[in-house]
This record gives sequence, structure tokens and C-alpha cells, in this order.
Amino acid sequence: MPLFGGKFRHSKSPVRKKLHFHAECPRKDIKKDPLVLKVNGEEFKFESGGWKPVDNDGVDFKKELENQKKISKDLREENNLLKIKLEILLDMLTLETTKALERKSKLPLLEEIGNRKL
Repeated sequence: MPLFGGKFRHSKSPVRKKLHFHAECPRKDIKKDPLVLKVNGEEFKFESGGWKPVDNDGVDFKKELENQKKISKDLREENNLLKIKLEILLDMLTLETTKALERKSKLPLLEEIGNRKL
């Protein structure tokens, strides 16, 4: 014997009408044109998850990219060399400053010794 009886039993919902959307669904066999973007007179096409140049002379694009990478590498090396030179100059400046401060602090002592001899 059920504890609550049949109070909490719900009735079945009526069967819904089937709607036919197959005519409105987009067809998968339709070929869409790839997305094309123009930047500074150059065209790029979005294919397989990446942007690729449209023009046939993609070799020039690759050569330009390699050239820019080489220039970037050379500039990084030059920057590192200049950083090292700057560190050396700062070390030399610090050394000369400490020597000058030592001389300045010893100057009154040397003057005192010089005055005693006279």
C-alpha cells in the first residue's frame, strides 16, 4: 500500500505535433567561399584554421618573412652587445667614483701631514 496514495501521480502530457524543418535546415553539401581579407593591398584567405596569402607569389612572402627574422635576430644580438657595454661602462664609472671619493677623503690628511713638515 503506497504511503501517499495516488495524489502525486501526474497525468501524461499530450503527444506533440512533429514539425518538419528539413526544408529550412542549411544543407551541408553547399560549398561556402572562404573568407578573404585585404590589408594594405595584399589579400589573405582563411583556410584550415589559418590566414594564408592569396597571391601566387607566396615565395616572396616567405623570403620577406625570413629576411625580417634575420634582421630581428641581428638587432637582438646588437642590443645584447650594447647592454654588456653599458654594464662595463657603469662598472668603470663606479670604480672611478670610489677612487675619487677615497682621494677626497685622504686630501685633508695629506695636507695635515704636509703642514707638520713645514
